[in-house]
Amino acid sequence: MGGSGVPEVRSRWQLMTIASTGFHVLKVVRIGRRQNTSVIAVAADISGQVLHGITREAIILSREDDILHSEIILPAGIDAPWALDRKRLWTLAEEAEKRSDANLATFWEGHLPVFLQEDECKRLAIAFGHFLAGYLNSAVDLAIHMEDGPRRRAKLLALCSAREILPSGFGDKNRFGISIAQRKKRGFPTSHQTELLELRAAWASLCDAALSSR
Repeated sequence: MGGSGVPEVRSRWQLMTIASTGFHVLKVVRIGRRQNTSVIAVAADISGQVLHGITREAIILSREDDILHSEIILPAGIDAPWALDRKRLWTLAEEAEKRSDANLATFWEGHLPVFLQEDECKRLAIAFGHFLAGYLNSAVDLAIHMEDGPRRRAKLLALCSAREILPSGFGDKNRFGISIAQRKKRGFPTSHQTELLELRAAWASLCDAALSSR
Protein backbone atom coordinates (compact mmCIF):
# COMPACT_ATOMS: atom_id res chain seq x y z
CA MET A 1 0.00 0.00 0.00
CA GLY A 2 0.97 3.65 -0.08
CA GLY A 3 1.94 5.95 2.74
CA SER A 4 -1.42 6.15 4.52
CA GLY A 5 -4.61 4.29 5.20
CA VAL A 6 -5.42 0.94 6.75
CA PRO A 7 -2.45 -1.32 6.04
CA GLU A 8 -2.61 -4.62 4.22
CA VAL A 9 -0.96 -7.69 5.74
CA ARG A 10 1.95 -8.19 3.37
CA SER A 11 5.36 -8.37 5.03
CA ARG A 12 6.85 -11.56 6.40
CA TRP A 13 6.53 -10.31 9.98
CA GLN A 14 2.94 -9.27 9.43
CA LEU A 15 1.99 -12.61 7.87
CA MET A 16 3.35 -14.36 10.96
CA THR A 17 0.91 -12.43 13.11
CA ILE A 18 -2.32 -13.74 11.57
CA ALA A 19 -3.88 -15.55 14.50
CA SER A 20 -6.62 -18.08 13.88
CA THR A 21 -8.69 -20.40 16.01
CA GLY A 22 -11.25 -22.18 13.86
CA PHE A 23 -13.12 -19.48 11.96
CA HIS A 24 -12.09 -16.68 14.32
CA VAL A 25 -9.23 -14.93 12.53
CA LEU A 26 -7.54 -11.92 14.10
CA LYS A 27 -4.94 -9.97 12.13
CA VAL A 28 -2.49 -7.48 13.60
CA VAL A 29 0.02 -5.16 11.95
CA ARG A 30 2.27 -2.47 13.33
CA ILE A 31 1.61 1.13 12.36
CA GLY A 32 4.83 3.09 12.34
CA ARG A 33 7.26 5.34 10.57
CA ARG A 34 9.26 2.41 9.22
CA GLN A 35 6.15 1.43 7.24
CA ASN A 36 5.68 5.08 6.21
CA THR A 37 2.15 4.95 7.61
CA SER A 38 0.38 7.83 9.33
CA VAL A 39 -1.47 6.75 12.46
CA ILE A 40 -3.67 9.85 12.08
CA ALA A 41 -4.65 8.75 8.57
CA VAL A 42 -5.53 5.26 9.80
CA ALA A 43 -7.67 6.75 12.60
CA ALA A 44 -9.45 9.01 10.08
CA ASP A 45 -10.08 6.04 7.82
CA ILE A 46 -11.59 3.67 10.35
CA SER A 47 -13.63 6.29 12.21
CA GLY A 48 -14.81 8.38 9.27
CA GLN A 49 -13.81 11.52 11.19
CA VAL A 50 -11.87 14.27 9.44
CA LEU A 51 -8.52 14.65 11.23
CA HIS A 52 -6.09 17.39 10.23
CA GLY A 53 -7.90 17.71 6.93
CA ILE A 54 -7.59 13.99 6.19
CA THR A 55 -10.83 12.38 5.02
CA ARG A 56 -11.71 8.80 4.13
CA GLU A 57 -11.92 9.85 0.49
CA ALA A 58 -8.24 10.80 0.60
CA ILE A 59 -7.22 7.33 1.73
CA ILE A 60 -7.77 3.85 0.30
CA LEU A 61 -8.95 0.34 1.18
CA SER A 62 -11.86 0.83 3.59
CA ARG A 63 -13.40 4.02 2.25
CA GLU A 64 -16.22 2.06 0.57
CA ASP A 65 -17.18 0.32 3.81
CA ASP A 66 -20.18 1.50 5.81
CA ILE A 67 -19.21 2.50 9.34
CA LEU A 68 -21.67 0.99 11.81
CA HIS A 69 -20.03 2.22 15.01
CA SER A 70 -16.89 3.91 16.32
CA GLU A 71 -15.66 4.87 19.78
CA ILE A 72 -12.50 5.28 21.84
CA ILE A 73 -12.08 2.83 24.71
CA LEU A 74 -9.74 3.34 27.65
CA PRO A 75 -8.60 0.86 30.31
CA ALA A 76 -10.92 0.56 33.29
CA GLY A 77 -10.06 2.98 36.06
CA ILE A 78 -8.10 5.38 33.83
CA ASP A 79 -9.55 8.88 33.94
CA ALA A 80 -8.08 10.48 30.84
CA PRO A 81 -10.63 12.72 29.11
CA TRP A 82 -7.92 14.05 26.80
CA ALA A 83 -7.61 10.61 25.19
CA LEU A 84 -11.29 10.57 24.18
CA ASP A 85 -10.57 13.35 21.69
CA ARG A 86 -9.52 11.38 18.62
CA LYS A 87 -7.57 14.21 17.00
CA ARG A 88 -5.67 14.95 20.19
CA LEU A 89 -5.06 11.27 20.99
CA TRP A 90 -3.34 10.40 17.73
CA THR A 91 -1.57 13.74 17.36
CA LEU A 92 0.03 13.19 20.77
CA ALA A 93 0.80 9.58 19.84
CA GLU A 94 2.80 10.88 16.89
CA GLU A 95 4.53 13.52 19.02
CA ALA A 96 5.43 11.05 21.78
CA GLU A 97 7.81 9.18 19.49
CA LYS A 98 11.16 10.71 18.54
CA ARG A 99 12.73 7.86 16.58
CA SER A 100 12.48 7.85 12.80
CA ASP A 101 11.55 4.15 12.89
CA ALA A 102 9.15 4.33 15.86
CA ASN A 103 6.08 2.15 16.16
CA LEU A 104 3.02 4.30 16.84
CA ALA A 105 0.21 1.78 17.21
CA THR A 106 -0.98 -1.71 16.45
CA PHE A 107 -3.91 -2.29 14.12
CA TRP A 108 -6.22 -5.25 14.77
CA GLU A 109 -8.79 -6.61 12.34
CA GLY A 110 -11.22 -9.50 12.61
CA HIS A 111 -14.43 -10.51 10.89
CA LEU A 112 -17.43 -10.74 13.17
CA PRO A 113 -19.40 -14.01 12.97
CA VAL A 114 -21.87 -13.93 10.09
CA PHE A 115 -24.74 -15.27 12.22
CA LEU A 116 -24.77 -12.26 14.52
CA GLN A 117 -27.17 -9.36 14.18
CA GLU A 118 -25.87 -5.78 14.11
CA ASP A 119 -26.47 -5.17 17.84
CA GLU A 120 -24.76 -8.46 18.69
CA CYS A 121 -21.78 -7.53 16.52
CA LYS A 122 -21.53 -4.22 18.35
CA ARG A 123 -21.55 -5.89 21.79
CA LEU A 124 -18.90 -8.38 20.71
CA ALA A 125 -16.60 -5.75 19.19
CA ILE A 126 -16.89 -3.47 22.23
CA ALA A 127 -16.20 -6.38 24.57
CA PHE A 128 -12.99 -7.17 22.71
CA GLY A 129 -12.07 -3.47 22.65
CA HIS A 130 -12.34 -3.33 26.44
CA PHE A 131 -10.29 -6.51 26.78
CA LEU A 132 -7.58 -5.16 24.46
CA ALA A 133 -7.46 -1.79 26.24
CA GLY A 134 -7.16 -3.44 29.65
CA TYR A 135 -4.67 -6.08 28.53
CA LEU A 136 -2.27 -3.54 27.01
CA ASN A 137 -3.26 -0.63 29.29
CA SER A 138 -3.62 1.47 26.15
CA ALA A 139 -6.18 3.49 24.22
CA VAL A 140 -8.22 1.60 21.63
CA ASP A 141 -9.86 3.42 18.74
CA LEU A 142 -12.57 0.91 17.84
CA ALA A 143 -14.77 0.74 14.75
CA ILE A 144 -17.19 -1.71 13.19
CA HIS A 145 -17.36 -1.64 9.40
CA MET A 146 -19.70 -3.39 6.99
CA GLU A 147 -17.70 -4.45 3.96
CA ASP A 148 -18.80 -3.25 0.57
CA GLY A 149 -19.54 -5.87 -2.08
CA PRO A 150 -21.78 -8.89 -2.68
CA ARG A 151 -20.68 -10.66 0.52
CA ARG A 152 -21.30 -7.98 3.09
CA ARG A 153 -19.71 -8.90 6.40
CA ALA A 154 -19.19 -6.89 9.54
CA LYS A 155 -15.63 -6.56 10.76
CA LEU A 156 -13.87 -5.26 13.83
CA LEU A 157 -11.14 -2.65 13.35
CA ALA A 158 -9.14 -1.54 16.39
CA LEU A 159 -6.25 0.91 16.48
CA CYS A 160 -4.34 0.51 19.75
CA SER A 161 -1.79 3.03 20.98
CA ALA A 162 1.79 1.77 21.29
CA ARG A 163 2.12 3.48 24.66
CA GLU A 164 0.19 3.02 27.86
CA ILE A 165 -2.40 5.61 28.83
CA LEU A 166 -2.06 7.77 31.95
CA PRO A 167 -4.39 10.51 33.18
CA SER A 168 -1.76 13.08 32.22
CA GLY A 169 -0.67 11.66 28.88
CA PHE A 170 1.18 8.72 27.38
CA GLY A 171 3.37 6.51 29.54
CA ASP A 172 5.79 3.69 28.72
CA LYS A 173 5.52 1.46 25.68
CA ASN A 174 2.94 -1.26 26.23
CA ARG A 175 3.98 -4.88 26.52
CA PHE A 176 3.30 -5.68 22.86
CA GLY A 177 6.22 -3.61 21.59
CA ILE A 178 9.04 -3.79 24.12
CA SER A 179 12.40 -5.58 24.00
CA ILE A 180 13.16 -8.86 25.71
CA ALA A 181 15.26 -6.99 28.29
CA GLN A 182 12.34 -4.70 29.07
CA ARG A 183 9.97 -7.66 29.21
CA LYS A 184 12.15 -9.30 31.85
CA LYS A 185 12.47 -6.06 33.79
CA ARG A 186 8.69 -5.53 33.85
CA GLY A 187 7.90 -9.16 34.67
CA PHE A 188 6.39 -10.24 31.35
CA PRO A 189 7.11 -13.57 29.61
CA THR A 190 10.10 -13.25 27.30
CA SER A 191 8.33 -14.52 24.18
CA HIS A 192 6.76 -11.85 21.98
CA GLN A 193 4.18 -14.44 20.92
CA THR A 194 2.61 -14.44 24.39
CA GLU A 195 0.40 -11.42 23.75
CA LEU A 196 -0.70 -12.63 20.35
CA LEU A 197 -1.67 -16.05 21.66
CA GLU A 198 -3.56 -14.64 24.65
CA LEU A 199 -5.38 -12.01 22.60
CA ARG A 200 -6.25 -14.60 19.98
CA ALA A 201 -7.69 -16.83 22.69
CA ALA A 202 -9.72 -13.93 24.09
CA TRP A 203 -11.10 -13.07 20.64
CA ALA A 204 -12.06 -16.69 19.96
CA SER A 205 -13.66 -17.04 23.39
CA LEU A 206 -15.71 -13.87 22.95
CA CYS A 207 -16.84 -14.95 19.47
CA ASP A 208 -17.84 -18.38 20.74
CA ALA A 209 -19.71 -16.86 23.70
CA ALA A 210 -21.59 -14.49 21.39
CA LEU A 211 -22.65 -17.35 19.15
CA SER A 212 -23.60 -19.70 21.98
CA SER A 213 -25.79 -17.06 23.66
CA ARG A 214 -28.09 -16.71 20.63
